[in-house]
Formats: sequence, C-alpha cells, structure tokens
Amino acid sequence: MRVVFSERAFIELLAETYEKISTETGGVFLGYYENETWYIVECLDPGPKSIFEVAYFEYDEKYVQHLINKVARIYKRNLSLLGLWHRHPGSFDVFSTTDDGTNSKYAQLAPQGAISALVNIDPKFRLTMYHVSNPLRYRKIQYEVNDAMFPRDILCLHNIDDYISFINNNDKEIFKRVNVKPSITFNEIISRVCKTIGEFSGEKYEGEILQAVKDEDYYDIISDVTFDDLEFLANDVRLNLNMQKEYNFICLLDKDDNEAKIYFSYIRSLKQCVFIYQNNCYKYRKGLIKDILSEPPKKAKGFLNNIRKFFIGEDESNE
Repeated sequence: MRVVFSERAFIELLAETYEKISTETGGVFLGYYENETWYIVECLDPGPKSIFEVAYFEYDEKYVQHLINKVARIYKRNLSLLGLWHRHPGSFDVFSTTDDGTNSKYAQLAPQGAISALVNIDPKFRLTMYHVSNPLRYRKIQYEVNDAMFPRDILCLHNIDDYISFINNNDKEIFKRVNVKPSITFNEIISRVCKTIGEFSGEKYEGEILQAVKDEDYYDIISDVTFDDLEFLANDVRLNLNMQKEYNFICLLDKDDNEAKIYFSYIRSLKQCVFIYQNNCYKYRKGLIKDILSEPPKKAKGFLNNIRKFFIGEDESNE
C-alpha cells in the first residue's frame, strides 16, 4: 500500500502551505486508485472564501466542488476524490476526535477506504500520510513524488482535437460530475430531523392541513419555505429528489427510493408550515433541515466544518 504524488500535485500542496504559512489550511486529493496505490494527480486548494486562522479553518465548499469537476474534465481518465489533507499546529501529527469523524465519512465512500494527510512545520516542512479504513482505523503509509511511477494514461490530458470533437458532436459525457455518493439516506435525514424537533400535535388543525392545497397561494408558500433545504439536499448532500402533488399535499420524495417521502402542508391560522412523515406531523420552517444537519457539535469548530457536502453524516466534522 502506497501513495504516489504527481510532481504537480505535490507542488500544489507545498504552494498552498507556503501561501498560508501563518495559519491552518488544507486541500483535497483528486486522482486514481489502482493496485493498492493511490495516485494523486491534483491537490486542489480550499478556495478563496475559505476561513484561515491560526487554529481554525473552513473550506469554501462551493468552490471546491466546482474546482473538482472543472479539473477532472481535462483528464482523459476518470478521476476520483481520494482524500484530503490539512495542516496541524506545531508537531501535532495525529488526528483529533473531530478529524476522526471526517476521516470516517471519507473512508465510507469507497471499498478501499481513503487517504488523509497532515502537514506540520516544526520548524521544517513534514507530511504524514495515513490510510483510513472503514470501520475507522489509521495506518501510516509511505508516499513518493514521481511522475514516472504513474501508469501512462493517468496523467494524460484531453487534447485540442478531443474537445473540438466533444463540441462538434455535442458530447456531454465529458461533463459528468465527479460526484461523491451521499453517506446518509433521505429517510435517515428526515428521521434525524423529526427526532430533533419532536412531533407536533396537529389534530385540531387537521381540516386546515388537508385543505391547504386549495388555497391559491399554497404552492408559492411551500416553494418559498422549502427552497433552501431543497437546494441543500440536492447540491450538498447530493440526493436525487423530486417534488410533486400527491393527495392534498406537496410531496417531497427520493427518486432513488420512492418509499422515502414527506408531505408538506400549511396551517393558515397559525401561519405555520408542517410536514407529515410516517403519519406524524411536525412543524417546519425555512432552512430547518440544513440547520440541523449543519449544526456542529459543541466546542467543535475548525477544520472541515463546511466540507460536509462530500459526506453528510451523524457525526459532524471539523477540527
């Protein structure tokens, strides 16, 4: 088991470290796994809107996902998200408890697990590379920097003729996103939300709940209130969702699991949106799901707090 950096990827890591020499920083590894080897082709920076402090770091998550897909498109071979790295203060070259949560989520994304690296400057540059398996277990592994060790096709870029052909033939295959499968299902998310907020006794409002769909502005109300969460679930958690009218409700369902669904309604007398899940009623407000999933644990600020789009899970992760 080994890690091989392209010279470009390792320089990218060094350049990011140097640029943020006085603060924490990090990045993600993009490449290919083959024959017990992680080939790191690119080491992508965390983005211009990241937060860099001496003991605190957050990714510019929208930028990272954008950059992953932009960079992956220029390579002939499909690249994957292999893992991540970040800098630790001083000589602290082991993972914190909150790092454990982050690394655990990455390890669940592929059968071979993931890689995670720590940079220290104590006072010289030092990189410690780990393999992360599922269930969570760390193993230090060696790394090398050598383009000559890459299988020939991994570092090959699409050439001009390739892209002219894509354009002329309207070939959309090249524009496939480098998606990371969600590590939590829609049902698990809604179950967690319901457990957090508690059931609402809506029996005396049953008539309003059932008749809400007949109000002229019902669809506008539901659309406005649910928009932020739908965008979050689709873009960040990467669920494949759909909204449709079903019975007397607006139904939100998972296209990949038609049994996973919730029903939205509105109690006009209370000016309160609600949703029905497994025959129970719950109050709903704008951004509720995103807020619950994004809420960090107490005293758990720092690294990777906002890169959850790659691995939403029960334990929030940062440093």
